[in-house]
Amino acid sequence: MVSTLTVGAAKYFHWNDSFSKRYNIDPETEKKLNDANSAKEMNQYTEHDGIRIEAVQSVADSYAAHIVLMIRGSEEFPLESHMGFESIDVQVEGNEMIGWEGRFLKEVTDDWSDGVEYEITVQDLGEKGLLNKPIKLSFHKITDAYTGKLNRTAPPVLLDTSWELTLNLDNEDTGKVYQVNQKIPGSEAVAKSLRLSSISYTLDMEWTYQKETLSGIDPNTGVEVEFEHVKNPPMLMGLVYEDGSVRENVLLHMSGHFTNEERTEYRAYGYNYEMAEYENVSGLLFFVGEEVVRVPVEKPD
Repeated sequence: MVSTLTVGAAKYFHWNDSFSKRYNIDPETEKKLNDANSAKEMNQYTEHDGIRIEAVQSVADSYAAHIVLMIRGSEEFPLESHMGFESIDVQVEGNEMIGWEGRFLKEVTDDWSDGVEYEITVQDLGEKGLLNKPIKLSFHKITDAYTGKLNRTAPPVLLDTSWELTLNLDNEDTGKVYQVNQKIPGSEAVAKSLRLSSISYTLDMEWTYQKETLSGIDPNTGVEVEFEHVKNPPMLMGLVYEDGSVRENVLLHMSGHFTNEERTEYRAYGYNYEMAEYENVSGLLFFVGEEVVRVPVEKPD
């Protein structure tokens, strides 16, 4: 059974508790994103073979989307915490350059009899956007994940079927672009501009492809060896605000790639982990080696 529907959501709603707990969302942030239509309530589902998969909430901008799903079993097929999907596919119509990750929002020690939340985070890596276009989620086979892990074998299949859910997100993107044009201290990189919202960020840098030689212990021989490694650019990790306050470890890198053939221009993609305030930013925090350095930004127009 395939369900495809765009749902007009009520503007005010209470976020899924497990999702809010994971991202440390307070009531003020919840209300702000509701008011901005960056967060939307959903009630779209697919159901067969005793399993119901329902999209209950999205928090999204043009470049990243958190989709919260509630997965419920039944008397026909009760869910248990040792279960998992054999595979999940995510497709965005007209956009092959995406990255995504998924996770259960309950622990294996929790009671799954009333259902379990599952979150999928999708990131656009091709500048084509995620909003107002079909996003197809496919879930394949329920397996006994615990037994497979315990025996170091392929997990036994408990339910051999697939579920598909196609969503069309109509959230609003309210992000801002900050001009930076500053060398990042302790590195050869230059931060050029940052697109930032409560949901995600895109950072453009001048950064030249290079390799470095590292040393380590060969696990098979116990002998120290040297190896070449592609050097990573500085990683954006936090924000400084005009009032002097600082939010560290709120920006999480997800992916990145060079945007020109010469491999001298680099674009990093990530998401705003705690959905921190994205306005009135005066500076950025980067990891350079083991140090945290600050880089000022210009006030957006």
